[in-house]
Amino acid sequence: MREFKDIRIGMFTIGMEPFWTQMPKIKEEIISYANIIKTKLEGVAKVTYGGIADNLSNCKKIEETFTKSNIDLIIIHVATYGLSKNVINSIKRFNVPIITLHLQPIESFKDNFSFEYVIPKCTFAAAGELGTVLRRFKLKFYNIFGTLNEEKVWEEVNNLLEIIYIKKKLNNSNIALLGETYPGMLDLYIDRSLFIKKLGINIEDFEVAIIQKIIKEVTSNEIKEKYAIIKEKFIFDFDINKVTDDFNWNIKVAIAMEKLVDYYKIDGMAYHYFGFPGSIEEKIGSSMILGGSILNNKGIPVGCEGDIPNIIAMLILKLFGNGATQAEHYYADYKEKFQYIGHSGPADIKLASKKPILKWLDFFHGKQGSGVSCEFSIKEGPITMMSLSQLSEGELRMIVAEGRALGGKVSTGEVTTKVKFDKEIRQFMKEWTEEGPSHHSSVCLGHISDKLSNLANILDINFSKI
Repeated sequence: MREFKDIRIGMFTIGMEPFWTQMPKIKEEIISYANIIKTKLEGVAKVTYGGIADNLSNCKKIEETFTKSNIDLIIIHVATYGLSKNVINSIKRFNVPIITLHLQPIESFKDNFSFEYVIPKCTFAAAGELGTVLRRFKLKFYNIFGTLNEEKVWEEVNNLLEIIYIKKKLNNSNIALLGETYPGMLDLYIDRSLFIKKLGINIEDFEVAIIQKIIKEVTSNEIKEKYAIIKEKFIFDFDINKVTDDFNWNIKVAIAMEKLVDYYKIDGMAYHYFGFPGSIEEKIGSSMILGGSILNNKGIPVGCEGDIPNIIAMLILKLFGNGATQAEHYYADYKEKFQYIGHSGPADIKLASKKPILKWLDFFHGKQGSGVSCEFSIKEGPITMMSLSQLSEGELRMIVAEGRALGGKVSTGEVTTKVKFDKEIRQFMKEWTEEGPSHHSSVCLGHISDKLSNLANILDINFSKI
């Protein structure tokens, strides 16, 4: 199981107080099951156990204990039947996700149906009541059913802890816009307040001049060290002797971008700047691909054209551990039934099928300047494409599709990959477009739509899968 040591879990058990006098031994049995669950959870996160919510006094103690622990998640151990009133009195102060664990300690009851034997294993008894009441209170909750030592159950728990971890990371993330959003791309103009409200993020704006200032502080030793790293990670598809000064400039910009990210503790950065032809601003704005690709490789999403929502989408995918690179739909091969996706600009080389190539381009289509570009195709195998879009009603929507990268080199001077999605090309593009995605998407390795659906639910944003 993946560890999430900075996640703080508040756990308690539910039970029915009259049971304790009617069947004196079952309380101890229930506590033993709670201890097994607590021990398993402590292996992956921080756990505060509040005891059994069986009367108002104990509920208040649970509430006070969880408040002091500043919990991120509540886990309700549904050991047997318990009043929903006691559950609500234990959790009503908290606005955190909830998992109800209905984990039966045995697989089969055989022929023993005595009350003393059955009641402490009655994990379904409160299920319907809890579902109704938690929905009435509009609380985000997930039910997990199974047996106490079932591996599949604990995989499901771990997957939900991962969602809580990513939600917490987003709530504390610092997203930067360096320069401006590409002028005229209306889908990229967002209501920042909505993103801050839904995701808890912070958004900072930086002038291109700050990179100019940092560049002046870059030393020759730093350039040499960074050049050695770049040479190790990339193949050079140009004669560096012909562009030494220009390439060193790209390295300086890359170093300056890293220093900006480190100093301001930036978790993801969108950038764009035209600048007047021949100006220092244009020179900086057209030289960020190398630095952005290096930062992507470090787990810091960087993308061009000033698309803040797509940087957040990339951050989400990177937090799941599958890498992420900027992409859009290009064109199709209707005969072979696949389409091409990709994008110019910074790229996450963790997705590359082979060692990525640095090319020297005379121009960047749709943008000003010339210089270094990153080229590769995504590894053959399953991929997930995700767009995070703000619709006109003030709605955030996560739009997701799963497909397969087909492999094979595509020489375009940028990231370009052959991809086949589950649906026929025309139908896929029709449905994708109608959902209202933005111009850009983010692509990661693997199929993770189920995880993204759970995350969207916790974040209270709409979710569509094509």
